[in-house]
Amino acid sequence: MRVYISADMEGISGVVHPSQIDPNGSDYLRGRRLQTGDVNAAIEGALQAGASEVIVNDSHWVQRNILLEDLHPCARLISGSTKRLGMVHGVEGADLALFIGYHAKHGTPYAIADHTWSSSCVDDLRLNGHSIGEFALNAYICGYFGVPVVMASGDQALENEAKALIPGIQVAVVKLATGRWAAECLPLSESRKLIRSCAKEAVSVRNIQPLSPPSPCEVELDLMVTEMADRAEYVPGVHRIGGRTIGFECEDIIKAFEMFRTVVNAASLFTPF
Repeated sequence: MRVYISADMEGISGVVHPSQIDPNGSDYLRGRRLQTGDVNAAIEGALQAGASEVIVNDSHWVQRNILLEDLHPCARLISGSTKRLGMVHGVEGADLALFIGYHAKHGTPYAIADHTWSSSCVDDLRLNGHSIGEFALNAYICGYFGVPVVMASGDQALENEAKALIPGIQVAVVKLATGRWAAECLPLSESRKLIRSCAKEAVSVRNIQPLSPPSPCEVELDLMVTEMADRAEYVPGVHRIGGRTIGFECEDIIKAFEMFRTVVNAASLFTPF
């Protein structure tokens, strides 16, 4: 059984501040160690449930955060940021997926580091009229390849978002966010035990079906400032809906994701004022 793990950082045990998740942050090394520890707990749970292969994709920012030298020896690591499928690159062929250290979408109250893909660029992402975050976007991509997302970890806001999309999913709530940069955190021994237990249960039971992504995909994207929409409008296939809002349509979720990344990259070239 091949288990795939997508590992973000904002929802990791003990992470509550930008300095822990920014590669230039003063507490970044500690954040990397915390992330690696949570991922190891998920790997251990998956192995206890009978996984024969575990693939871990480092999915945060520069995607070179997980410490390979400290990673469980039974797992293989996908590291680096040039990946066609981004946060779920390498999911093809997996039997199931776990999302470790995930966070809620932008605009969610009482959620650590709430954002959607780019905290400086994306205000809201809507797929066929429904507002979605990174969790849903990546779960739909997994579903495209027939891979169910059976477990996640993060704060209570991520739990609400995950369970609304995938009823029955196992979620390890490792902290209770009281603001964007504050949370009541479980002791590491407890959070790792919880992650291990949820991963083991999810991989053992395997009672969740893959999400069926919509087709075609009608995407609307609210950007932070009008200049971002000005630049995004240059991308072929994109049309302007409002001052900060653009839209496009694609035949499937993979093409929609590729267009989304292209638009965000173009929009991010704005001049701050």
